[in-house]
Amino acid sequence: MSRMTEEMVTDGKVRSPQGIFTTRRIILMILVVVVGVVGGLIGWAIGKGQVHPTSSNGATTGSPTNSPTTDLQEIHKQIIAEMKSTNIEDLLKYLSAKPHIAASARQLELANFIKSKWEEYNFDKVELVKYKVLLSKPQTVLKNRVGLKDSSDNFRYEATIKEKVLHPDEDDPNIVLPFNAYAKEATVEGDLIYVNYARQEDFVKLENDFQLNCDNKIAIARYGKIFRGDKARIAERFRCKGLILFSDPADYAPPGYKKYPDGWFLPDTGVQRGTLFLGDGDPQTPGYPAIESAYRWPLENLTDVLPNIPVQPLSASDAAPLLQAMSGNEVPAEWRGQLQNTTYRFGGQFTGSRNGWKAYLEVHNTRESLDAYNVIGTINGKLDPDHYVLVGNHRDSWIFGAVDPSSGTSNMMEISRAITTVMKKTGWRPRRTIKFCSWGAEEYGLIGSTEWVEENEKLLIRNAVSYANTDIAAEGNFTLHAAASPIMKSVLYEAAKQTPDPDDSTKSLYDTWLQRKPSADKSEPYVGSLGAGSDYAPFMQRVGVSSVDFSYDFDTGYYPVSSYPAYHTIYDTFDYVKKTIDPDFRYHLAGARVCCSLTLLQADNPVLSMSAPEYAKTLKLYFDQLAEQYEARLNARNIKLNYLRSAINNFTTAAQTFDSFAKSIKSD
Repeated sequence: MSRMTEEMVTDGKVRSPQGIFTTRRIILMILVVVVGVVGGLIGWAIGKGQVHPTSSNGATTGSPTNSPTTDLQEIHKQIIAEMKSTNIEDLLKYLSAKPHIAASARQLELANFIKSKWEEYNFDKVELVKYKVLLSKPQTVLKNRVGLKDSSDNFRYEATIKEKVLHPDEDDPNIVLPFNAYAKEATVEGDLIYVNYARQEDFVKLENDFQLNCDNKIAIARYGKIFRGDKARIAERFRCKGLILFSDPADYAPPGYKKYPDGWFLPDTGVQRGTLFLGDGDPQTPGYPAIESAYRWPLENLTDVLPNIPVQPLSASDAAPLLQAMSGNEVPAEWRGQLQNTTYRFGGQFTGSRNGWKAYLEVHNTRESLDAYNVIGTINGKLDPDHYVLVGNHRDSWIFGAVDPSSGTSNMMEISRAITTVMKKTGWRPRRTIKFCSWGAEEYGLIGSTEWVEENEKLLIRNAVSYANTDIAAEGNFTLHAAASPIMKSVLYEAAKQTPDPDDSTKSLYDTWLQRKPSADKSEPYVGSLGAGSDYAPFMQRVGVSSVDFSYDFDTGYYPVSSYPAYHTIYDTFDYVKKTIDPDFRYHLAGARVCCSLTLLQADNPVLSMSAPEYAKTLKLYFDQLAEQYEARLNARNIKLNYLRSAINNFTTAAQTFDSFAKSIKSD
């Protein structure tokens, strides 16, 4: 995953707490769902009745080797049964064996591996799509440095900025040292100030409640709560000259829990890498594809989306000496982390035996245009080839990326193998076209998927039915977690009901999902709303394609973290997955089966199982929360919500009429 938003409590996967919405979020979500429903309903209406004897791009509709099987339910069961956990395990071991950051030689090697596999599976078309995009990496000659210097300009402490190797899997010369992508290349020194999570409210509290300012100081902040790029931008806004980020044990390795390699939590030397880019897609080609001939904005014109100060991430063990050396008053309890032997202080000017010391931050990250590759594999539909059911996941990672993203890629590859295996055996072909997508350079800002959507915008608006995202297949082994466009909830539930629970074959995955993660009224499993943290974003937000994102999750009610702790660190390896998450890969298989079932339902159902009334229900939920909190104050200023209320009521009536019509077609 490339980023975080306020919906989560770390810089990882975007989630939404049940029933908690800010005013800004409510308004944005109302706008998003109104725009998104157009694509979903038009796609349904156009696709429901079209029959094409052949595809415009060459779909095969002649006699198969074996006699075609017409029982779709039986075909789908064969495909699900064909999927094997051992295949997923083998794929994950290969995909995560070496570092594969975007634009690296290994990254292109994996792209060609996927391309060759899909060609081996007899896909109708496989494309390797290249874009030239702005990326960022630390220099190899000049090193990034963080430390403390005395009044004689001598280092009294210098951070290692290197993670300790705890398993042979992690010992690789091609590991890129910890960095934050696109951080400004600069060297700064000065007083050090602690700013908690570097949120807007943290800086305001510093200035208003504690009478402290950050002018010309280097800020040090915990990862978590908001996207790291926002931390850098807010630090700039409050006049900091640099920013140091670190993974506090309170957020990634609380006391009482075992750390990897003995457990699931982050070792003290783990460092979270990640982008600081405040946009999606190639920074230099906003709104249009980064093909070779594209005009590219000069770097000096990108100050609104790229950081203008140096930023460097550290591990807990590297950050501790910095915080231990700080002066000033102790911070309030809610600002304190859990670094051992550390009193959390506000900092400022160093005092006592450290009088005259300065914090030192030196960053040498490049910004250069490099090649990123998508792999697009197509299975042409037999009856409605001009409408696309899309499944995708990114391929690049900061280091080994076993959980993020290779677990999702492994699942996607096994889904594609199972579908084509049964196609060959039975002669069946999906009604609609299925496209499998392996994205490049997602970690930098959803670059591969965004560029492809920009290049194919008109085609996708007209022809795309839905997009299923498989970024992380399993970060835990408790239950399914899903976020989706409201219109996708019904087909998602149907797919979960068709999937056996990996722990109890007498139950469906839907049953345990409902039991372990129910909605607020406990009537159905909880499905969150989509944010902006993975490759579904350009589909949903730019071209109105209904989308879903899911993974097997940990028990968020028991573990005091909100993403897997090894996120974006050297420890996200095959051994980490095998040892701490899914030893026999049954949870990966369960997630893959849900994704596969949903894909098949979308590809084969003559009338799509997509519920327009769910959109109306969601709009009403957001509106009711907005009205409850703000309508009285708005009325006092003669600002009325009547027209918005009326529009939602009218939409609800139209959605119910549409749904009744769809059900009548199904019954016929």
